[in-house]
Amino acid sequence: LLDLTLRERTLGKTTLDDVMRAMWSQFGKPARGVPEDGFERLAEKVSGLDLGDFFDRFIRTTEPLELTRALATVGITLHEPSDVPAAMIGVALKRNSTSIATVERDSPAERAGLAPDDQFVALAQLKVTRTGLAEIIQSLVPDQPVSAHVFRGDELLTLQVTPTAPAARPFTPKLDDKATDAQIDARANWLRSNVAADA
Repeated sequence: LLDLTLRERTLGKTTLDDVMRAMWSQFGKPARGVPEDGFERLAEKVSGLDLGDFFDRFIRTTEPLELTRALATVGITLHEPSDVPAAMIGVALKRNSTSIATVERDSPAERAGLAPDDQFVALAQLKVTRTGLAEIIQSLVPDQPVSAHVFRGDELLTLQVTPTAPAARPFTPKLDDKATDAQIDARANWLRSNVAADA
C-alpha cells in the first residue's frame, strides 16, 4: 500500500524501493538501530511528501487498508469469491472418506472435542457424505451451536460444535479490462520494478 501510495503521489518518481535503499544506506550498512519514527521520517525525506496522514491512518489505527483503491491506480481490481463459506468449523476430511484428517488449532472443532480419525455420521442433523460436508457447513449460521455425531473407534459420540465466521475472506486480484492507458503504464512500471528488485 505504501509503495502504491508513493508512486501515485509522486507520479512514479519515488517508490518503496527508493525508501528501502535509503534505509539500508542509513541504518543497515552501518549497523545502526532505527529510531521509533526512523522509517516514517526517511520515507518522507526520500519522497518529499508529508506522509503523516498515511502512517496515522494505516499504522497507528486498526482502520482497514485501502487496497482496493490503491490497486485501482494500477488497473487491478479485487474480487471476493462467492463460494467462501459463511461459517467454518476447522476440519478437513481424509480423501474419499468421512473421517477427519486434520483439526485446526483453536477451531470450533477442537473446542468441541473433535479429533483426527473421528468418522462423521451427521452434522446439524444432516448425514455427512464424502462430498457433502462442505455443503452442510455452508448452511450453518455462525455462533449457532449444532450437534456433531461421530464414531471414535466403535463409540458413537455426540458433540456440540459452535461454528464461527471465517477469520478472513480471500480476494482474487484481476487485471481491469477497463483500465486507462495511464493505469496500464503505471501497472507495467510497478510490476517491472518489483521483478527487477526481486531478480
